[in-house]
Amino acid sequence: MNITESIQDSLQSWGDNPVLVESTPRMPDRILDRDGFEGAVRSAAVSLSKLGVKRGVPIPLFLENSIDFPVLLLALLEIGAVPVMVKLDYRKRELDGIFGNLTPSAVISEHAHLPVLADRLNGIHVISRKGNGVLSVAQWGDADREPADIPDDVATINYTYRGYGIPLGSMASHGQYIHGAEVLQQGLQADPGESMLVNLPMSHIFTLIGCITVPLMNGLTAVVSRTMNPVHLFHQISEKRIAHLLSVPEIYELLCRFSSHAAGIDSMKTFVSGGSLLTPEKYHRYTETFGVQVLHGYGLTEFTPVSRNMRNRPRPGTIGPVCDGIECSIADDGEILVTTPHITRGYYRQPEITAEALTENGFRTGDLGYFDDGHLVFDREKKRTRKINGNIVDLVEVEETIREFPAVDRFRLVFENGKLSADVTFTGDPEGGIEGLRSHLIDSIARYKVPRLSLGGEM
Repeated sequence: MNITESIQDSLQSWGDNPVLVESTPRMPDRILDRDGFEGAVRSAAVSLSKLGVKRGVPIPLFLENSIDFPVLLLALLEIGAVPVMVKLDYRKRELDGIFGNLTPSAVISEHAHLPVLADRLNGIHVISRKGNGVLSVAQWGDADREPADIPDDVATINYTYRGYGIPLGSMASHGQYIHGAEVLQQGLQADPGESMLVNLPMSHIFTLIGCITVPLMNGLTAVVSRTMNPVHLFHQISEKRIAHLLSVPEIYELLCRFSSHAAGIDSMKTFVSGGSLLTPEKYHRYTETFGVQVLHGYGLTEFTPVSRNMRNRPRPGTIGPVCDGIECSIADDGEILVTTPHITRGYYRQPEITAEALTENGFRTGDLGYFDDGHLVFDREKKRTRKINGNIVDLVEVEETIREFPAVDRFRLVFENGKLSADVTFTGDPEGGIEGLRSHLIDSIARYKVPRLSLGGEM
């Protein structure tokens, strides 16, 4: 069964609650009930077909969070196209890597984001979104390209990093989404008719499975917040009687700092935490501040989730028992190895890197951990990546971007307490110095990857 069939089965027994709600400060909510959602998906599929989208073609989505995102995602899957998940944060270096690897014949983008992509759109079919489901052709491209060589069971391509300095297109199967949603729901134990707040970027695999697929397969209303403003989030939790929130520890820290605005959130039952390490201290702070169950889990773009704490049985300091349908072992050096039929189908057009990750002993996660009485415990990353606000930062990519700047002599990259910094020395008196290097980095990579810069001393 594929994603669209699983969701259609769920919609047949949908209750009276909305399927999707989009919440924007100082604006009326956009709401889709079951019939409206099904109609929107059908209409989008027809429109995209008329606009030239074809079966077997990878389509990068440069989209903001909105109820249009899941509508377009499912419409593309209905057509048989392959949605490609990328971030609006990406800049020159990342976009060069993705467009060079993917060579797409079409993209779907927010109209306002097209100037960022302009240098890469020559000959490409460009469909723009101007808000509230309005799609139009911004540019006609080559409509005669052959479908890409992508396995038939692949649902999406999701770009991620493993410390090679380049973005890698992990090919996620329909089975990865369906199985991931099933085991997440086993841990969450949400009831049909409850609401889930969506605040993380929908391009992230954690959001795609936890905040889109889980609600759609289990009769939950997904309330899409168009802002991270904690006061607005608390208002939505209270007003819409939100029961579940899936986010990263950095967002929960933000909510803690504004907890004086948390009156009237007694509907909240669970905080599901992923994306970054959740310490026992943070676990206890969230449970005591908000009176909710905190469920910490672990997953990768290549497979989400691997493990998760179960509702009514959480254990702080662990990432939970391994999910059903997954075999997990620890290598001699402590690396976590995963085996499951639902693992990534490989990295698009990267056979050598795929072979290094998908071994006969299991998928090499690049993370170190151990088991403690049946629970998996995350230790640290073995691969040359780090997490910043739930985002993967490839240290090799950052280092290579710094080296590109003229007159950089030496530098030292340091990751500490969730922050990245770099001490830099220059040859002579470089034009721009630290500020010039900072501008170069901002133009080249996502802002969350740009380290705090300082002039280095002895290295």
